[in-house]
Amino acid sequence: MSATQIAKKNISGMQVIKTLQLLLEDNYTMKELIDKLNANEEKSVFNNSVVSKYINTCRYCGIEILKIHNKYFVSNLPFGLKFSIEEIRLIEQLQKLALDKLTNKSLLLFNNFINKLNKYSNKDIVNVHKKTKEMVYELFNKALLERRKVCLMLKTKASLECIPVDIVNQQEKTFFKVLYKGKYRNLSVSRVSGLEILGKSFSLVKTSGQRIEYKLTGGLAKRYTLREHEELLRTGIDCIYIACDGENKEELLSRLLRYDKDCEIIKPQSYRDEMRKMLNNMLANYGE
Repeated sequence: MSATQIAKKNISGMQVIKTLQLLLEDNYTMKELIDKLNANEEKSVFNNSVVSKYINTCRYCGIEILKIHNKYFVSNLPFGLKFSIEEIRLIEQLQKLALDKLTNKSLLLFNNFINKLNKYSNKDIVNVHKKTKEMVYELFNKALLERRKVCLMLKTKASLECIPVDIVNQQEKTFFKVLYKGKYRNLSVSRVSGLEILGKSFSLVKTSGQRIEYKLTGGLAKRYTLREHEELLRTGIDCIYIACDGENKEELLSRLLRYDKDCEIIKPQSYRDEMRKMLNNMLANYGE
């Protein structure tokens, strides 16, 4: 290999590193990447073809880079940090303490440190399409289990930071049920282009509404994931007892109805009576 060829390879290697460094700073469109990379050059050397080649080189090296909403996201690095849910909770507590105790100057240094940790941490993010739907559902349920907020990136280019509640099937369509700005929303999976689990936790919010208790049995009890407003009261032999505060009555009864024989409402009696009435109406419709 000639000295000229070696020099070209070294230059290309440096340009790949510059591209990756920029991608780690934030999520950019192709145009934004080109403009920012060329801003540090004496003459424009970056274009769509060149930057695409450098991004693919990063991917070849094991760096996962996704394209959502025409922006590029670095989701995983071979040398990236992977935080457990306990570590995420600890970081959140440190941030709260820092906000209360540190001076403005020290708080700025601390926030810069947290931002650097975030840049080099691997992220739970995925494109949403037919081939990845099962992965997307797993990621949504993971966020629910770990009580972490999610960002749903819609095909309209809007991004919603929300609390995951459930995956709902209605009329042969699948929806993400989420809590967004204090209101429940069912968002069709077909409207979503990307999903990311955020490093922000949420806690169950107790309301002044009716408290309902129910028992789940069998396989459902073993695989069940607590929803928003739910609390595990106790476990029994092949069953669990759950309390729910504040969920919409109609939505709750409709959800529990889908659990069939594996669910029994314990109290209040009014909910037991209404569920019995719903079941009797269904049987009457089928001529039983």
